Amino acid sequence: ALELHLNILWGVVSVTNPPPQPHPTTISYFNASLNGVQGIHGIAKLVGQASITPHVMATVANLKSDVLKAKVKSNLARDISRVLEAHIVEMFRGVSGLGLEVWQPDFTGSPDSIYNSAHELVALQSFRTVLTTGGYNFLQPDLRFATDAHLHRKLYRHIIFSYQRKRLELESREAGGLAERNKMTNVYARRLKVCGYLMMLEILLKRPVSRPRQEGNS
Repeated sequence: ALELHLNILWGVVSVTNPPPQPHPTTISYFNASLNGVQGIHGIAKLVGQASITPHVMATVANLKSDVLKAKVKSNLARDISRVLEAHIVEMFRGVSGLGLEVWQPDFTGSPDSIYNSAHELVALQSFRTVLTTGGYNFLQPDLRFATDAHLHRKLYRHIIFSYQRKRLELESREAGGLAERNKMTNVYARRLKVCGYLMMLEILLKRPVSRPRQEGNS
């Protein structure tokens, strides 16, 4: 559920698309805009006070349009289409509270930088809101951990600074590398399915046929 949540914030509707990286000027602008804000607690206050702006609604509309175009071929897009618009609006309301137009953590920077910490705060706050109000029930998440902030943070940092960073590096080395890897993964999955079917068929063919006992036989 968390990975889906992050893809929504990114605006990524297909697993073949690499996650976007922020422009250096975006990070500089963000850091400069925090002049006078008291650390992460001050940022949390800004996010909590954020309103639903026309830009937020335009972002949601653009995402819905992208999902509509991609959902025929993309399982990710189909999952996004099942999330309520009200929940998606809440996600991007938090982003607007940062004074940013897009949610783009910096893979190459420190996870503890103020820029990345702010992105983490917005992502995990909105994730817990959506999760605890049933927004991801269609994924059947284990709700025993719905408010485990420590676990969410560990998962978030693994997804962003390990898994997604490696995906970005793959795409940087070879354009289209993500699409090719996804294609091969799907081929492998289909082969496993076929092999499993053939193995089961072989077992059934080798299994001796049990004959019904006839009445009167001892």
